[in-house]
Amino acid sequence: MATYVQNQSSNFARFMIKKITVAAIAVFMALGINAQKLRVSTDTVKYGTLFKYVTSGVNITIYNDAPFDMQGVKLKTTNSDFTLSDTLVNIPAMNSKVVNVKFRPRHNVDYNNELIISTQSPYGAYNVHLKGTGFYSNTYYSTTQNKWEGDLMAALKAKISSANTLGYTVVRDQMYAYVDNNNDSVECVYIGRKAKFNTRAGAVAEDFTAEHNFPRSKYTSQDPMFSDVHHLFPADGPANTRRSDDPFGIVTSPVWMVGGSLSDNQKFEPRNEHKGTAARAMFYFVTRYQDYTNFFDPQEDLLRGWAAQFPVTPKDSIRHERAAQVQGNRNPFTDHPEFIERISNFAGTAPTPVKKYELTYSQPVNFGYVSLNETINYVAVLTNTGKAAVDYTLSAINPKPQTNVSALVGSFTIQPGETKRLVFSFTAKTVGTNFTDSFSFKAQGFNETIMAFTANVSGLGINEAARTNISLFPNPANAAVTLSADRALNYPATVNFYDLAGKCVYSTVLNESFTDINVTTLISGCYFVQVNDGTLSSITKLVKF
Repeated sequence: MATYVQNQSSNFARFMIKKITVAAIAVFMALGINAQKLRVSTDTVKYGTLFKYVTSGVNITIYNDAPFDMQGVKLKTTNSDFTLSDTLVNIPAMNSKVVNVKFRPRHNVDYNNELIISTQSPYGAYNVHLKGTGFYSNTYYSTTQNKWEGDLMAALKAKISSANTLGYTVVRDQMYAYVDNNNDSVECVYIGRKAKFNTRAGAVAEDFTAEHNFPRSKYTSQDPMFSDVHHLFPADGPANTRRSDDPFGIVTSPVWMVGGSLSDNQKFEPRNEHKGTAARAMFYFVTRYQDYTNFFDPQEDLLRGWAAQFPVTPKDSIRHERAAQVQGNRNPFTDHPEFIERISNFAGTAPTPVKKYELTYSQPVNFGYVSLNETINYVAVLTNTGKAAVDYTLSAINPKPQTNVSALVGSFTIQPGETKRLVFSFTAKTVGTNFTDSFSFKAQGFNETIMAFTANVSGLGINEAARTNISLFPNPANAAVTLSADRALNYPATVNFYDLAGKCVYSTVLNESFTDINVTTLISGCYFVQVNDGTLSSITKLVKF
């Protein structure tokens, strides 16, 4: 874009530092709009269907179309099953950066997540849709595909309820001889004591018993839960008595402490080696049966933490396979602990879905210097990261008389997992001072966010009656440019290069036989180039890389 003036070069620098008023402002909320200096090679990455823990990587290219380096570009994904080769990059002016995005699914669900790219002002943000499907190779859980919350819990209950009822005598025989027997030895889950036996009689002799993870007193010792091997464990007699029917918990003032387990006579804290196993057994019990006497509900948050903090061990897996063989069903939370993440509440009243969102943008947004009548765009990325729809309102705050913002007032809703690009379009119309315009962004249930935008002038007064169009080729340029005009210039003609602060950083003189200009001494950036042939002065832009 060129601007043409009659002012001499001495006047040009003075005008360069004036502020502007921005008019004709519009905000668009849409997908697929690319109208800023940050650009990405694709809007959507599709990984297809992958088995759990199988990894697929895709390269995306991030382009910097600006005449300046983009420093500190941040990248993040909205789901940890997508990982990045880089989370912080610098992209040189008029250059690009390749980033690898890997997908390694843990869940058997459809993934619809985002890569969020954020820059420092004024380059805005960008999002890339990340889509894929996770799949479990074990067909035992095929009915759980893409299910969440109550639907998932119902599918799991139906599956694991199909099992053999062994009876308390048979299940103990199986535990002591096979399920919990390693090298003819059985270990207490609470204190780690080991004893050599493989029969019920041997267990009695060694003072061992079968511990009910969900206390049998809560359901009057009824089958099938009374003899369900997935929540029965071998325990030292005194340790089992000490636990009694106390809930699990964190014990800070123990009255009993043996082998890493603790009790304060109100709650029982198993040793670390058993915390994750006990938690997953409790989730199994409540899913297959119910939360008898509301025993589980007060412990749920703690047990979630233990299940995550103490993952399934090889020893757990061996025991689980043996238990599945003798009983004919499986503990889904041992096979796939991530199921716990997809059920918000296993007992009691379902919690209110959490509302969360992220608005990615620079604050404040400073466009620096822009030319008169130049239109620039800024993109902010809005993502619903919660589990409930969120209502939003966007409006202008005290718009200036020179701006047209009445159409900006509006409300919209974003569903969980969805992303919207908010594209702010600005056109510089008049010269003014101290320009700042602001928008109010409100999400229902959250505090208001004020989005501020500022800009400075780089335009000049224009003589509309007499103008000369000039151009530079190539543009952007690295070494030399050739100047051309739509009329014959009066030679010699002076060419001045001004930086965005209005300072003349380079001058040269052209004659008829020489229109090439060497720009190798200029640093990378954007310049205003003024050509003065003694009659008129014309301005255009040059990007040096």
